[in-house]
Amino acid sequence: MSMEETNDTLCVGIDLGTSRSSISASNGERHVIDSYVGWPLDMVARKLIQKPILVGREALDSRSMLDLRRPMERGLIKDGSKKDEEAVQEILRHLITQTGLKQKNKTRSKVRAVVGVPAEAFRNSKQRLRSAMEGVADSVMLVSEPFAVAYGLEALLHALIIDIGAGTADFCVMQGRYPTEEDQRTLPNAGDSIDEQLLIPKRKLRFI
Repeated sequence: MSMEETNDTLCVGIDLGTSRSSISASNGERHVIDSYVGWPLDMVARKLIQKPILVGREALDSRSMLDLRRPMERGLIKDGSKKDEEAVQEILRHLITQTGLKQKNKTRSKVRAVVGVPAEAFRNSKQRLRSAMEGVADSVMLVSEPFAVAYGLEALLHALIIDIGAGTADFCVMQGRYPTEEDQRTLPNAGDSIDEQLLIPKRKLRFI
């Protein structure tokens, strides 16, 4: 890569989480947002909000007026909903915008993205995520989330990485090489499941 290309390229690492999503960019910018997107429900909501779409904390704060979406489920885009796919694209665009992506002569700098996925993400799920990245990044690499953590910590040998999120719990055994399918697993029970177990059933509540 030439020096000129390096200066015009923004490299980013993105974690699309069920609860929160984050970005870390080569220009030093780092941001974390809530993984929520909302569209105004009607003309009254549009008049009050004065924005066509809200992302992150803004969406949560105005949820009563929105078609609110939490588009990620178990670390991947929810199945069967075009609206959720649109919501993921909005989260991605918002994260990229947060980095202060430079515009030169009405054309933006190139974006190279590394995106974390659950250790056992299926091929079709990865393809849906790649499709969501179209128009957002110029090149995309999908990597196992626990491996990305191991690589960042340089814990590449004799290490067990455990990544517990809201949607999935992933673990990866590092043995001095890129982990194989046998070296990593995804468990579907994580933070959201724990929250559900801790909730008090309404039938047990008594008011005196």
